[in-house]
Amino acid sequence: MGRQAPHRCVTAIQFLRLNLLFTTAQSVDLLSTVLGLQHGMRESNPWLHGLSPVALVGIKALVTVGLLLVINRFVSPSRRGRVLLLLTVLTVLAPIGNVVQIMLGLT
Repeated sequence: MGRQAPHRCVTAIQFLRLNLLFTTAQSVDLLSTVLGLQHGMRESNPWLHGLSPVALVGIKALVTVGLLLVINRFVSPSRRGRVLLLLTVLTVLAPIGNVVQIMLGLT
């Protein structure tokens, strides 16, 4: 049998950095969504369609904090870093799409 690499837990500083990166990605997503809505883009999430920017900020904050709490509580320490990094990468895709739509005038 081959040797498996031991699971490494992220350090507290690394986890804090990942939390900040995820929170920043969520903030950029929110900013690009609000800018897109101001340029005529339509919110593609049917649950959020038609909400004011203030409501979007509140919902985004609740979702971000909720996800961080769930990850910290229910994901094993050896996987927290990878889960948070994956969610951050997925979050970054939304503002990229928003910016492309705005730049190409696809609103």
